[in-house]
Amino acid sequence: MASKNEKLFRFIRPFVHYIYDSRCCLCGNRSMVNHVHHKDGNHSNNSLSNLVILCPEHHILVHKNKFQLNVESTRLQENLKLEIELWIDSFDHDLQERIRNINVNL
Repeated sequence: MASKNEKLFRFIRPFVHYIYDSRCCLCGNRSMVNHVHHKDGNHSNNSLSNLVILCPEHHILVHKNKFQLNVESTRLQENLKLEIELWIDSFDHDLQERIRNINVNL
């Protein structure tokens, strides 16, 4: 059975792909198979500002400490709430309310 944290991560993952246009933040490769990476390494920290997209190759290199991840998240910080609201607004009213009632660290 998945933990509350794992369920939250699965829910947030599409937001991260949407925000970054599914592009690796290091090489720009765009693919839905790209991974969502926790910048601080803490898998319990599912704050959207802690999550970025990495292609499988760069994800491995970052975890092997072969590649330094230093991502400027200005765009994320400036536009995150607006982009999420626009994305949520595309759903029907009941789903919008359920999404907005989830407690997520932004």
